[in-house]
Amino acid sequence: MSVDRNALNRIAANCIQKIDIANINKTRKARTYDLNTEKEYNDLLSKELTDFKKHFTPTVRKSIDVIVYNKSNNDGIFSGAIAYHYLSEHKDPDKIEMYYIGAGFKHTARILDKLKDKTVIFLDLSYTDEEIKQIEKNVKTCITIDDHKNTSKGLTFSGNGNFAACVYTWKAFYPTKNVPLMVMYIGQSDNKFGQTASFLPLHSVAVGPITFRYSKSPYIKKSEYSDGTLMKKIWKIIEDNDPRFWIFIGSYMKEVEENIKEQIARNAYVDTFQGYKVGVLNFNDPVLTKKVGRQIVSNMNKDREVIKFSVVWGYERGSNGFKVQIIDDHKQTKINLPEMARILGKKGGHPSGGHGHGHTGNFYWLKDRNHDIWDLFEKKILTDADKRRIEK
Repeated sequence: MSVDRNALNRIAANCIQKIDIANINKTRKARTYDLNTEKEYNDLLSKELTDFKKHFTPTVRKSIDVIVYNKSNNDGIFSGAIAYHYLSEHKDPDKIEMYYIGAGFKHTARILDKLKDKTVIFLDLSYTDEEIKQIEKNVKTCITIDDHKNTSKGLTFSGNGNFAACVYTWKAFYPTKNVPLMVMYIGQSDNKFGQTASFLPLHSVAVGPITFRYSKSPYIKKSEYSDGTLMKKIWKIIEDNDPRFWIFIGSYMKEVEENIKEQIARNAYVDTFQGYKVGVLNFNDPVLTKKVGRQIVSNMNKDREVIKFSVVWGYERGSNGFKVQIIDDHKQTKINLPEMARILGKKGGHPSGGHGHGHTGNFYWLKDRNHDIWDLFEKKILTDADKRRIEK
């Protein structure tokens, strides 16, 4: 069935004109928020960026030749759109180079030869000090803006966990302007344990349709991620600056999503994975995997199975490997899942290896005569030394 999306958008936009977003969340339980006004929000943000802004001057900003951004989520894509729009105001957009890559230094390493002697900004991408040094050997100037707690020095900025990368990016490029509401919404959804704001209700609902329509859409051509096409569409969302539209659409999408992930998660079973009691499911999806994984943990812990985390895996014929995602309840801190993924990815024999962030780990496990997915459940792959690293 073919529909006129623009016409439907106009109908939805007209429906929500009189909605008071400040009171839309009244049915929820009262809670204490860190920030209660946009002024508090912007003041704290500016304070965090004080030192970085001394180095990231207008001259430096305008000298940027290349934008490299994290393609994996809304935070990275919105960060890229903000930087692209700023640069397009000051130079020919056709001369702005853009690369969209995944998290993990291995993805950056693959494009370093294309960045020779250029001023490059990396957005929503986390690097160690040693990785920064490797980048600096290849580029003219290395600039990073990220929200993962790493070392901040000079033109390398990592937030302290209060805000998301797109929020830092906005304030870095537009230091005298307040952060648009839509950028704050994206930031609040991405940075679950940062500063909470009372004026950003239903942020997780609002970003759902943006994720499906843009950052995870199979209908967007690969070229649109690097030629400015997608960046212009994202900027239009920022420019319109009306989360009511996205909340309206997202509330119905959320209902469908909750139904689907619950039905899928119920197919999981309990097993032992490298000595840990886990929930397991053979399922692979670019959008729902993490959500289903977390639902598995929630369901089983409610049923008193008390699992440590979930293991969601699927075979990818094109890469001749099993893609494995390990996901916890977003609360536990005893098991370092990203570190587990890195170790297993290295031992799994697949060139894609493993990586992760926060409460999620991703790795590939090769399928050949010496490797099979069941090895992870039936054989001891992690050594005692490995477990000590994981359980620090």
